[in-house]
Amino acid sequence: MSKRLFIALLFCLGGYPLIAQDELSRLIDSVGIALKTAKEDTNKVILLSELSYRLRNANADTALRLAQQELLLAEKLNFKKGKAQAFHDLAGGYLYTDEYPKALAQCNLAYELLKDTKKSDEKEVLGMILNTLGRIYLRNANYPKALSYLLEGLKVREQINDKLGIAQSYNYIATVYYNQSNHEQALIYNFKALKNREEASDKQGMAQSYNNIGAVYRQLKDYPQALEYNLKALKIDEELGNQYGVAYDLTNVANVYLKQKELDKALEFHLKALKIRESIKDYQSIVYGLNRIAQIYQQLDKTALSTQYATRAYEMARKSNFSRDIQDASLLLAANYDKQKNIPQAYYFQTIAIRLKDSIFNIEKEKAVANLQANYDLEKKQDEIDILSRDKIISEEKLEISKLYRYFYVGGLLFLGFVAFMLIRNNLKGRKINKLLKTQKKKIDESNEELRATLQLTELQKREIDENNEELKQINEELQATLDLAEDRQREIEKKNEDITASIVYAKRIQTAMLPLKELISTAFGKDNFFILNKPRDIVSGDFYWFAEVAQEEKSVVDGISLKKMATKIVFAVVDCTGHGVPGAFMSMIGNELLNEIIIEKNITSPDLILNQLHKGIRYALKQDQNESKDGMDISICTIDKAAGILEYAGANNPLYLIQNGVLQDVKADKMSIGGEHRGTEGTERIFTKHTFQLAVTNEKLLVENLDSGIENGQGTTLYLFTDGFQDQFGGKEDKKFMVKHFRNLLFSIHQNAMPDQLRELDKTITEWIGSGKQTDDITVVGIKM
Repeated sequence: MSKRLFIALLFCLGGYPLIAQDELSRLIDSVGIALKTAKEDTNKVILLSELSYRLRNANADTALRLAQQELLLAEKLNFKKGKAQAFHDLAGGYLYTDEYPKALAQCNLAYELLKDTKKSDEKEVLGMILNTLGRIYLRNANYPKALSYLLEGLKVREQINDKLGIAQSYNYIATVYYNQSNHEQALIYNFKALKNREEASDKQGMAQSYNNIGAVYRQLKDYPQALEYNLKALKIDEELGNQYGVAYDLTNVANVYLKQKELDKALEFHLKALKIRESIKDYQSIVYGLNRIAQIYQQLDKTALSTQYATRAYEMARKSNFSRDIQDASLLLAANYDKQKNIPQAYYFQTIAIRLKDSIFNIEKEKAVANLQANYDLEKKQDEIDILSRDKIISEEKLEISKLYRYFYVGGLLFLGFVAFMLIRNNLKGRKINKLLKTQKKKIDESNEELRATLQLTELQKREIDENNEELKQINEELQATLDLAEDRQREIEKKNEDITASIVYAKRIQTAMLPLKELISTAFGKDNFFILNKPRDIVSGDFYWFAEVAQEEKSVVDGISLKKMATKIVFAVVDCTGHGVPGAFMSMIGNELLNEIIIEKNITSPDLILNQLHKGIRYALKQDQNESKDGMDISICTIDKAAGILEYAGANNPLYLIQNGVLQDVKADKMSIGGEHRGTEGTERIFTKHTFQLAVTNEKLLVENLDSGIENGQGTTLYLFTDGFQDQFGGKEDKKFMVKHFRNLLFSIHQNAMPDQLRELDKTITEWIGSGKQTDDITVVGIKM
């Protein structure tokens, strides 16, 4: 292959790693032709490496095949740097296909080849290898190891003054801190990366840094700064003609405006991004843009336009099987049709959204398990490598010790020879002076007799001191061994704590994903007609809330004619499981799945029957008829039939507060929990009390009538469902419980405020009450204004 063609290919590939689908096949064909004519030399190894890297994102299988060819040719040429680069390219390919153990194995082979190199060009590759090792552990959320490798790679790149490599290291180090919500450190390293890229005039890299900095400021809710940096990235990508980048930057700008509630500007930038994505046929991004535009039109009360864009998104997502995008579009369409009073269509799309939610949750659980397994495999592989490295070091040390023994042996022989020579020479001299010494010896012997007694006493004292010193030495050695053991155990405990904490944090993501979407609740009650205060005591929680809109077929007889119609009921529950932290979280997952089964699958909506079925389900799931387990849950649950104007409530230990016309009603729950001891013959029903209220609209105001008491009111109704965490929290000046009465009075004092204001007041009150103390239980309070 000619040098000119080689340079031309690299130039063509150098613009941006993302390649349009219609360009991809032409590029692969060009690569095949170029490789057939290329000479079997180191230039071809470099070309294969560059092509593998550029195709990695667009076609991982082709990139891996090129990396295999690269490795075979480098081995044939005995090209050490090329072999290391090939192993690294294989690792990169496996990283893009989420095959982390394979990626780690290839990366470690590359590292072993170059870890002791002194050559600058090989150190450049070593820096890339260390950076990729950091990325592998970053993908698996093992942040300490990721940071360790990234910092080592940064050090290598600083040794050879690799400006762009240093910038790349800074970029990934910033990503580690960003994922840990350490935004201050993330900004520091992103700005360091930006400075290097500016000095190297790396326009594409500068755009990436601007976007990263904008993302951090968006997390910090500093929207003017976020907007400034996203616009800087947009300007660079427009100058480079990078259409993918321009569309991405426009979307970032739109999202900042959306955070600031500037809907018109957000819509303007989303429409611009959509136009570009349609021109380059970036289908998944097109679907994302359509959904966001539909969402904005929905917020602007332009229902027809919202439905138009959401329908386009739904159809495109179905063709390409984009599950999350289908769910987003379905939720938008369900809300729009509900607003247009098209109940069948609203019900149809709501059903699709709920079904997809369960499907996506199951997929995410499988991904979570796969990621945990991958992380375990990574750790296991790394341990094997560490053991091999230690064995190698021990072997080298044994070899060095063996050499030292030989040196000592030869040196000892020479020293003994020298001593023998000196003794013989001195012996000859000694014979000449022996006679003189004999005469002096008598005088010395007489003096020695006097000294001998003193020396004996001194020797006894010395032996005693030596024995004491030996005993002290032994005690010191035992103490040092104990300290070493304690330090080893401390490190082991710290490592286990880190691993356990990382696992629990990941479990929190799963538990959060399990909770109902607030957008669905907003659709049912109105965006500003409810609030949810959810404060887990630990990382994961034993409290959870549950929501669903359930369609039921109802039969009636009018003038002797049997009629059927579909009625939609809203079911809302707040649940307090036994315990908190991990045990409580496990119970919450069991409770959530049982509520799904009872309400959504079995279509049971009467709250007293739901509690009855939930009690049976908990006892069956925990085999409580066979053991002494007393685990269970307390719950308050409401069913609202908006069409019929009926509110139904039942509770297990958790009451309902209902405020209407300036009067607070404390609707008592049954004094028994869900699960635990059955009380009575096994298999008998546990009966819960159902409280029923009639809701009616008159003169634009909500009327609430308590059928049991006959009280009638006309100023609307506010409901509060809660667990006992708020009222049982210790705090204040005297470190006492908040108490039920204090909590009830607080709710009554704020019930006429807007719901967002009520949420802020409750959060502020409990935070100040706890002060410097500790939260004693999970806290959940839900308010709904009818």
